[in-house]
Amino acid sequence: MKSFFILAIFCAISLILAVPRVPQGEECSVCEMVVGLVEKELASNSTEQEIEKLVGTACDAVSKYVPEAKQVCSFVEANVPLIVQWIENDLSPQEVCQLLGACSGSATIVLNPKNKHH
Repeated sequence: MKSFFILAIFCAISLILAVPRVPQGEECSVCEMVVGLVEKELASNSTEQEIEKLVGTACDAVSKYVPEAKQVCSFVEANVPLIVQWIENDLSPQEVCQLLGACSGSATIVLNPKNKHH
C-alpha cells in the first residue's frame, strides 16, 4: 500500500502546474471543507462516482456565496480519485489540502485542474 501511495505522489508531482489562486484563507477553508466531505463519504462506503457528484454539488453551492471558491473547487473536483487515494492512505483533509497547495504547509503540490486520469 505504501508503494502505491508513493506512486500516487510521484504521479501528482509529475503533473505540477500553476493554478489560479484565491485568497489563502478562503482557498484553504474551501479545500478542507470539500476534502472533509470526501472523507465522510468514503467512511459511508460511497462510490467514487457518487463522491464526484456530491463534490460537484457542494462546490456549486459554495461558489454561489464565495465566487473565488470556484477555482479551488475546479482542481479539487478534477482530482477526486487522487484525493480518495490519499484519504485511504490515512491523510487528513488538512494534509491533503497542503499537498494540493491550498493550505500552507511544508509539502505543496498544485495539480492541473483538468487532470482526470488518476
